[in-house]
Amino acid sequence: STVSSEPSLVGRSVNGGSKATATKVEGFDDLLHLVNNSSNIVFITGAGCSTSSGIPDYRGVGGSYSKGHKPMTHDNFMSNESERKRYWARSIKRSMIVTPGLATIC
Repeated sequence: STVSSEPSLVGRSVNGGSKATATKVEGFDDLLHLVNNSSNIVFITGAGCSTSSGIPDYRGVGGSYSKGHKPMTHDNFMSNESERKRYWARSIKRSMIVTPGLATIC
């Protein structure tokens, strides 16, 4: 199989209940139609979305991973209150020193 470098966009909408339906978004016009006809929208992006805001790429040069930091596991986050507090304290501190990028203010 071939892996495409083109972004794959899928829209999900909930019609009257809790069942979501997936819609393949072929281009900007389809995305615009989906956004204009939706009441609640969430975009899930890759980590690179935050680099324009001054947050280093986790695995990139100068990123946290290159300094020996390892990601917190979900189990550790959920079971350890002090780790959760540390995580949120670091996240809040980081958010105070960055400038929102285009992807975060749209």
